[in-house]
Amino acid sequence: MAPTTQTSIDENGLQNGCPANRRGVLRSVVSDLTSRPNPDKSVIGLALGDASAFPCFRSGRDALTKPVFDVVDSALSSTAYPPSFGYPFARRAVAEYLGCGIKEGEIYLTSGATQAIQVILSALAGPGRNVLLPRPGFPVYASTCRLAGIEPRFYDLLPLNNWELNPSQIMSLADSNTVAIMVTNPNNPCGVVFSRSHLLEIMEVAGKLHLPVIADEIYGHMTFGEAKFVPMASLASAAGSTPPVITIGGLSKRWMVPGWRMGWLAFSDPRRNIRQVMTAVDMLMNLALGPDSIVQVEVQTTILAGINDDMDFARELMEEESVLILPGSVIGLKNWVRIFFGAPVNMLNEAFDRIHSFCERRRLAQTLV
Repeated sequence: MAPTTQTSIDENGLQNGCPANRRGVLRSVVSDLTSRPNPDKSVIGLALGDASAFPCFRSGRDALTKPVFDVVDSALSSTAYPPSFGYPFARRAVAEYLGCGIKEGEIYLTSGATQAIQVILSALAGPGRNVLLPRPGFPVYASTCRLAGIEPRFYDLLPLNNWELNPSQIMSLADSNTVAIMVTNPNNPCGVVFSRSHLLEIMEVAGKLHLPVIADEIYGHMTFGEAKFVPMASLASAAGSTPPVITIGGLSKRWMVPGWRMGWLAFSDPRRNIRQVMTAVDMLMNLALGPDSIVQVEVQTTILAGINDDMDFARELMEEESVLILPGSVIGLKNWVRIFFGAPVNMLNEAFDRIHSFCERRRLAQTLV
């Protein structure tokens, strides 16, 4: 007999702890709650994970937003609709950011990570199929499944075991109609960052079941203390049976720009086991509008901010600001730069303004990591 999930409506009209008529619809629940404040006290909002709402987290963002205004005046921003999968240069930038051997052609740009969730679940499954979801978990997973007629089956994240899952429960929940395992890492809402060894356990059980892993990594690299984020795609060739990994990501959390609605799907499928799923995603993306052209142009500046050494610094400064400096490595001072001051003052001022702008963009991006 196939595993089932028990549901019941209690005397308060709650189904499994959620409003029965709006179960899983996070924003409707929050909207209902915000309509009932004590009129004598100001509201303190701690429900939705949007740090960009607070001024203390917005300092210095001019370096991130100014290029957007510059792009508005460019010829590119006034063209017709962008390609369904996103501009090639924007997809290439995301592929370079993700690494793990992922190529430009395996990237699909979406209108936020939520559209990425909707597209991949619709491409993978339909009525009669099921997907294994974490509990607790992001409500959009289950809502999207139900809209598509997909059965959500829940595996538990165990608080007494550092919010890790039990691989045996995954094995017991899956059957011939299961199409994927959803893993959220770093986790929302629990906040745990799974270790490499636990991720390998998940990959092993997915391999045994011949299931792809959908890795929601919208909070990727947002870790604290000694926790280390390991992209699931980096393990795609490390696990014995090499299950495919489909990564969901976006700009909203790490760079605190949720209103930009820039997300992505990235396929890591070394054995080409789910090529037909990519074909289905192709078709779905042709029916929907992805992120707008302005944000796609800006994504290069936003996510490719890493500089490894003085050679990178000099190269990228020249490419972006046309300021020529000498990398310190050339004269035996690695990670220093040499600037010649025997030039007219107005020229030096212009050069320093450009260098400041260049550094500020990267300072902001790294601060938001």
